[in-house]
Amino acid sequence: MRKNVAPASSRQRSCLTQNELSRPACRRDAGATIFSHVHGDTEVHGETKCLRESSCLRCLRGERRRGRLVTPFLLLLLTGAGCGSRKTEEPAKTAEPVPPPPIAKPSYEGINVTNGGAISGVVRFTGTKPKLQPRPVTKNSEICGHGAKPAVDFLLGPDGGVQNVVVIIEGIKSGKKMTPSTPVLDQMKCDYVPHVQSVTLGSTLEIRNSDDLLHNVHGKLDGRITIFNLAMPLKGQSIPKQLTKPGVIHLQCDAGHTWMSGYIVVVEHPYHTTTGNRGTFALADVPPGSYRVKAWHERFGTLEQEVSVAPGSESRISFDYQTP
Repeated sequence: MRKNVAPASSRQRSCLTQNELSRPACRRDAGATIFSHVHGDTEVHGETKCLRESSCLRCLRGERRRGRLVTPFLLLLLTGAGCGSRKTEEPAKTAEPVPPPPIAKPSYEGINVTNGGAISGVVRFTGTKPKLQPRPVTKNSEICGHGAKPAVDFLLGPDGGVQNVVVIIEGIKSGKKMTPSTPVLDQMKCDYVPHVQSVTLGSTLEIRNSDDLLHNVHGKLDGRITIFNLAMPLKGQSIPKQLTKPGVIHLQCDAGHTWMSGYIVVVEHPYHTTTGNRGTFALADVPPGSYRVKAWHERFGTLEQEVSVAPGSESRISFDYQTP
């Protein structure tokens, strides 16, 4: 008497079980993913390969010799939809280039300034100089340098002037016209050069990599919103990036160079500058009037002063940072 055959499980219905994978006929096609919807194999390079019909049927005949049941649905899948059909794949559509975000509409108007004045001065530090922490180099020391790099978040000049302070006329509504510029941010020996700079809104920043290793420059507006996040693996590589939003962009390297840090201050008008090693600054072609001038430093924050500019004259002010 013929023995009853129990209904086959879903695992038994697949001809690519572990037992069958050891068979020569099935092993030749084990990389195929025609059964991806049956047993969950991962697609290779985004494609689905068709298992050859002869191999499929050999697997199926092997299952029958073992007394296992193959459902008509699976036969249809393998011989018809799976191995028999050869649909021509449509060519992949080329992605449309993503346009740059619109430039924030500035509240500033460029005019012809006649009989303008100037604002100049110096930023100093008074009090006890804070203890500065070196920056340990933990990766790529053959290029980045051995040991530790000196601190760059507080630099004093020979006369006590503070370097890397951004000076801005706050809230000016009209003045000299904004001219296009191409500021540069370089990555040299695993540091951002310059460490701090101010640029006018709408400028195109040229980001360079002068190191023969991978950098990933990540710029965050106000330390929160990603403005750009660029992998730069090649020495001499250059990528342009238009700056369309005002604010302070903090720079960091996501390629493991944790000591790298820098700042770009994007301003809505052209009345801004960054102090050098003597801490001095100068703003020219300022329309006569009263203004509030702001000084910003990455470590010590913001100072402000009121100043009046007379026609054709220069007004001098100074800022004094102190130990917190």
